[in-house]
This record gives sequence, C-alpha cells and structure tokens, in this order.
Amino acid sequence: MKNPFTIRADQVGLSLQQVLADTLKLSNKQAKALLDQRAVFVNGKRVWMCRHTVRQGDVLEVTGAAIPGDGSTPTKKITILYEDADCLVVDKPYGMLSNANPRSVEALLREKHPSDSLRAVHRLDRDTSGCLLFAKTPQAEAHLTAQFKDHAVKKIYHALVLGTLRSAEGVLRTPLDGQAAVTRYKRIATSPLLSFIHVEIETGRTHQIRRHFAAIDHPVAGDKEYGPHKVEDVRLRRIPRQMLHAATLLFTPPSGQEPVTVRAPEPKDFAQTRKQLLHRPDHRLKT
Repeated sequence: MKNPFTIRADQVGLSLQQVLADTLKLSNKQAKALLDQRAVFVNGKRVWMCRHTVRQGDVLEVTGAAIPGDGSTPTKKITILYEDADCLVVDKPYGMLSNANPRSVEALLREKHPSDSLRAVHRLDRDTSGCLLFAKTPQAEAHLTAQFKDHAVKKIYHALVLGTLRSAEGVLRTPLDGQAAVTRYKRIATSPLLSFIHVEIETGRTHQIRRHFAAIDHPVAGDKEYGPHKVEDVRLRRIPRQMLHAATLLFTPPSGQEPVTVRAPEPKDFAQTRKQLLHRPDHRLKT
C-alpha cells in the first residue's frame, strides 16, 4: 500500500471505515480500531469517525500507529529502575496502561511479584512513558499515597510541545474540572516547529500537562486528543504518540529516612523526534 493514498472514483461516497478496510485489506473491526487510535488523516486533518464520507481526490494518510492485526500485542519490556522491600519504580513503556487491565504494567508485574497487594500508587496515561511507582504492601501504599497528597513527591516530565514557546519559564494555573491545578515549566530549547521543556506539576489532575499546554496553544506534540485536528506539516503528523515522558521521580521510601531520586532515560522515539525536529538552541532565540 502506498501511504498516503488518494481516493479513487469508485470509492467516492464510501465511509472512511469501508475505504480503510478495502485499501488496507482489513476487517471492519480492524479498520474501526485504526480510527479509534486517531491515526488517520484526511487532507491533513485527523478524522476518527467511521461514517465520514470520502470524496474523490481526498488524500488519506495513516500515521503514528501499527495496522491492527489479530488483536495480540507483543509484551514490551518493563525495566525496574528502583526496588526495595516496600516499593519499586519501573520505566513504563508508552502504549501500556498503568493498571486496571490484564495487560497493564501492574498486571504484568504481579506475574513476577505474585502478590495481590502490589498496587500502582499513581498513574501515567497510556501513551506517556517513564517513572511509575508501585507499593508492595497496603502499609507502603498508604505511606506513599500520603506523600502524594501532601505534595511531598516531586515529578519532573520532559515534553515536546508544538510551536515556539517564547517564555523561558512559567507557571500555568488554570483550574481543571473545578479544582486547582499548578504546572511549572522551564524551556530547554525551541524551534519554529517544537519546544523542548521540563515540567513539574504540583497537582495531579487528569491529563493536567496536556490540557494546560493545549490551553495556551502549545499542545504536546503527537497528542491525539488535545492537539490540533489539522496538522499541515507531515513531520508533525508522523509523530507516533504524545511526546510526554515522566523523567524524574523523587520520593521517600516507607522504610527510609532520606528521599530517593529515580530517573528514566528518554525513550528512543522521544529522543529521535527531539533531535530531528528541534534544531535551534535557546541562545539563538530572539526575545
């Protein structure tokens, strides 16, 4: 299959789901799964409605996702970054849920650490990678949960956001879902396409970083939910997932007296996107 491809005369009036199934040799269920991943663009605009009617000359492109197969997904390697008697921190791969799923990180860890007590103390979005903390006992879970509640846990994320972020640093305080939300950021590098930032969140609202930066018109690159539907630059359309990585986690282990700092290396796709699309360092940015 040529990707992107142009709608033929005999396909005019068909639904997007039908065209994908026909062109990619997929079942209707597989075509819907592809649309559910929000991985399909029509004339540069992200479209995920199965019934969307195609027109002659429309250009379709499938980006940032694997073509659905038989439903089986290869298990990604889960690296343990820190472990003691009470807790452990793993480097969560993108594309996996933190918990509440038979193939989640929590479920897979329980296979290696047989215990109904193993619990994720916080959550990362499916397509966010990096440091994820687990408690091994109910007592440890209570201790660590209290640290999050008291804002005693420090979380630093690396993110690539769209466009030139001109402020060297800042604080975003827009309430989310009626609750206070505080996001601090520092710009590391910027270019016309992307800005590379370090982000620290004082609160943990749902999709906080993604929603805060979308609200100032600098959504996280590759964000299929809060990013723009129309993406003109093909390089940005082909970013495989949201470029958000939980790089550093600082907390105090239940049995320890001193805080522990755990770091997760940047995933390959994040590092490649940063190197390929971010060319201009801050010292060349005119303010």
